[in-house]
Amino acid sequence: MSQKKRKNISQRPHTRKIALPLLCWALLALVPCGASPVHAGEVINYTGGALATAPGTDKANSLFSSSSFSGNSVTVGAAVSGDVYGGITESPWSKVSSNTVTIKENVTVGGDVYGGWHGAFNYEASDNSVIVDGTVDGRVYGGSANSSGAARGNNVTIGRTGHVKGDVYGGKTSSRPVENNLVETWGTVDGSIYGGSTGNGDATGNRIVLHKGSTVNGTLYGGYSFIRTASNNTIDIAGTFTGNAYGGSGENNAATNNTIILREGADVSKAGLFGGSHVGGPGDIRTGNTLLLDGYVGSVREIGNFKNYYFLLPETVKANDTILTVTGGAQTDMQKSTIGVGLKGGGPVLNKGDSITLIHNESGIDFTDSEIADDIPDYINGRQGISLDYTFALVFNDDKNALKVEVTDVQGGGDGG
Repeated sequence: MSQKKRKNISQRPHTRKIALPLLCWALLALVPCGASPVHAGEVINYTGGALATAPGTDKANSLFSSSSFSGNSVTVGAAVSGDVYGGITESPWSKVSSNTVTIKENVTVGGDVYGGWHGAFNYEASDNSVIVDGTVDGRVYGGSANSSGAARGNNVTIGRTGHVKGDVYGGKTSSRPVENNLVETWGTVDGSIYGGSTGNGDATGNRIVLHKGSTVNGTLYGGYSFIRTASNNTIDIAGTFTGNAYGGSGENNAATNNTIILREGADVSKAGLFGGSHVGGPGDIRTGNTLLLDGYVGSVREIGNFKNYYFLLPETVKANDTILTVTGGAQTDMQKSTIGVGLKGGGPVLNKGDSITLIHNESGIDFTDSEIADDIPDYINGRQGISLDYTFALVFNDDKNALKVEVTDVQGGGDGG
């Protein structure tokens, strides 16, 4: 009998391994293994009082829900010296999702703010939101999966009274995909902004929007991946920006099909704009990357690593105007680029023979094998309103410091006169 008991004890680890999937179904009711159990959300309106150390962290004086990690609404109406979490867990078989954190005007958070934070291996933070109308001394994360989980569909909104002193991440993960996250700001960010950031996953479909009235002093990364690719990310600028902007950064791999948009009224005179970047490896950092000037007229310190340059000229444009001036002292490489030109409706009529300087750089432009686009998006075509269709030709000056277009034909309005 004693031998049988010892045998049974030695077999228990094997019995547990076999039974775990059954236990998972039984304990989680209708939720299968690997799926996210349903947790009723909690509503927290913090106006002061006791704080605690967040689970899985060493951050004291923090604010978080102790009963749920998904579907929470946390509104911060009084100062918090530690971190703030919409949802936080290290529990397996779960997502941290659909949480919202709001930092009210005139309120300061001394630490970091997370819409959702997941510390368990291979589980994700998704569809979480942070709204900042006050001040955050640390960093802000829409959603963060710190142990190999994906970050998807998270967003951060910084209002006109919002001020973030650290970096801002729409979504961040250590080694899984970071997809379709958004950061938009009307306020001030002293640090850098990452639409999505991952260590060893693809960064895809993330966006950064700088609205009119916003100021950002750090670096912009539409999508960032340390090991893998960054593609189809977008940076949209209508505010003031003074650093470098990278549509995608595949630090050791490709960064393609990313877009940077300059809106009318933006101030990027001190900025550098790059479609893609990396620090090493064989990755492509140019193919499909697009710079779009939507009514923008002004200067920029440097531009590079774009395949497509689209100019939607403002309604005030006239013959011999210059649209973009590059001032940083480095040559602009536009070899084998595609250039598209269109006009916003309602502006003055251009005549056949009129020319406009699209880019001027005293340090030179290499526009070898560049060409006018044959097939470009509908909103970037050679059309004014619905009555005039222009045909443009590229003109390269002998000094190779200016890229111009000349009107070679006008349809629907004779010679435009």
